[in-house]
Formats: sequence, C-alpha cells, structure tokens
Amino acid sequence: MNWTFDLLLWYDNAKRTLPWRETGDPYCIWLSEIMLQQTRVDQGMPYYQRFTERFPDVYQLADAQEQEVLKYWEGLGYYSRARNLHKAAKLLAAMDKFPSTAAEWQKLPGVGRYTSGAVASIAFHERIPAVDGNVFRVISRLFAITSDISKPATLKLFERLLLDVMPSERPGDFNQALMELGATICAPRQPDCTTCPIVQYCEAGKSGNWSLYPVKLAKVKSKQLNLAFMKVEHQGKQLWRKRPEGGIWAGLWEPYGVEAEELIDVEFVEKAIFETFKIPKEKASIEPLAPSVTHVLTHRKFIVSFWGPVFLSTFVLPDGYQWIEPEQVANLPKSRLIMNVTAAFLQS
Repeated sequence: MNWTFDLLLWYDNAKRTLPWRETGDPYCIWLSEIMLQQTRVDQGMPYYQRFTERFPDVYQLADAQEQEVLKYWEGLGYYSRARNLHKAAKLLAAMDKFPSTAAEWQKLPGVGRYTSGAVASIAFHERIPAVDGNVFRVISRLFAITSDISKPATLKLFERLLLDVMPSERPGDFNQALMELGATICAPRQPDCTTCPIVQYCEAGKSGNWSLYPVKLAKVKSKQLNLAFMKVEHQGKQLWRKRPEGGIWAGLWEPYGVEAEELIDVEFVEKAIFETFKIPKEKASIEPLAPSVTHVLTHRKFIVSFWGPVFLSTFVLPDGYQWIEPEQVANLPKSRLIMNVTAAFLQS
C-alpha cells in the first residue's frame, strides 16, 4: 500500500459532490476549470449553474454575443477568462469536436498547462499531471520540496514526480484527489493533518513544519492607483462607456471616471469636471456619493471614490462615452467594482 492508493481511497469516500464530477461532458469539465481559476468552489458554484442554464453546450455559447457572455460572468472577475472561453467555444463549435489530448487543448485561447492537463485527464483519461496551487502545496509538503514554485523548472519537477506515480487507469481521479485534498484538508493556513489520508507519508506533516511549504520567493508588489467615478447626467440619462479591448476590464462598462497616482479629493474632481465638460468650478456642486473603498486585484490596489451628481446642459462628450438610460444600466456587463459603484449611484 502506498500514498497514491490511500489518496484515491480517501477521494472515493470523501470527495464533494459537484455537478461537473457527475458528468463526462468535456464542455462542463472545461467550463468548471476555467471558472474556478482564482475562485473558490462555493463562490463559483452559483455562476456555474447560471452559466450552464443559459449556455448548456459549446454551440450555444459560441452563438452568443460577447456582451451577454460577460453579463453572465459578471462578478466573477478576471474577465479575460470569459472572453477567451467565448473565443475557444467558437473554435470548438467550428471543429465540431473536443480535443482529446492536453497538447491539443493548449492550442485554444485561455487554456494553459494546468487547464489542459486537468481537462484531458478528467474527460479523456490522458495520463498527464495537472498542477495548480493546491497540488503545489500538497506535493511540496509531502516531499518537503524547497524549490521555488514561482520558477518554471519547479513546475517541471513536480510534473515529472507526479507522472512517475500517477496510476494509468485513473489519472483524472488522481489529479482531482490532489486538488481536493489541497482544497479541503491541506489548507494554506492551519491544515487539518489529523484527518489527512496521507499524513503518514508526509514529511511536513510528520515534522509539523507545514508552514514552510510551498516555497515561493518571488513576490510581485501591488501597484496602487486612485480612481474616481462620477455620476454625470443629462436629461435623465447617465454617462457610461465600454472599456476598450486590451487591458483590465476590457469590454465591460463603467461610468465616467478619472484616475491618478496621487490622492483624489474634491479639488481634483472639480478640475477634472472643468477640463472635460467645461463647467466652471462655481457652477459645479460636487460631493462624495459614498465612502471611498479599497478594491484589490492580484497585483493592483485601487482606492476608489464616488462623486456627483453632475448635471450637464451644454457639454463636450468625452471620446468613447455615451448616454445610457438608468434602467438600462443594470443590463450592462460590469466588473464587481462597478457593480458597487452602480449601487452607490442608485442610492444617491
């Protein structure tokens, strides 16, 4: 008996019941892997259910408009995942089949080394590792590996190690068992070693020094940016724009806003309003609509403030902006940050 046998035995008895595990449909498995990147299962489950109700197969996803796909993704974040998912669906629908190997999956937009390995092993039983953050954590603790997981060479080391022990008859279950163990027991902080099915084999578990693993030396500093969004109105309509392709929140909608490296205060906002709409300071009545909030992404931190209202009679319309009826705002695909902005505007 070895740790792989014990791991699979535990998985068979303790795995969570999840909809994509109840089917062999590559579409559902692929969608779940894309959707759960940077997202916990409990957070992603309502989105997965809503998304599959609207787009039950790859053909209906391929036929949809990007704006609708983004709307159904709204709130999940990392919107490039949704855009790439949509692009890949169009390619798959045209091919009229799903790839069966990880190498073929990696040719699709948004499908990298981990996702291709996960889908190919789970849906098509290819004997190939799928190493995500959970697997890095479990394996680094199991073997007390001190290599820096931020380096490509370490990923290859883990993949070789796993390929050596992966059972040929259940590669997908083996990958899922490692992910499940990392998600439910071998947590980043305070792992439950007393219930771990492979603790007797685990170097970090036996020594109690699990906090040393995994080793990640490279740290990316978060860049801070200040944003100010303004409620600008004309004849009952609000000023919004769809963000351009490329960059953060591409294709999503937001109200008129400005950004700066320095702290944004009322004088900064009044100046921006004057320079954009040619409204003199004495005619503008700008005040905060809601308290400022901090919005954190992977490598960015935004300090966001909300201002207004600004009522325009004559104006110069900024490039890319258009007037939107208030009742139509709810139908626009928006980032979670802008969803909160919308709530602040509606309450004002």
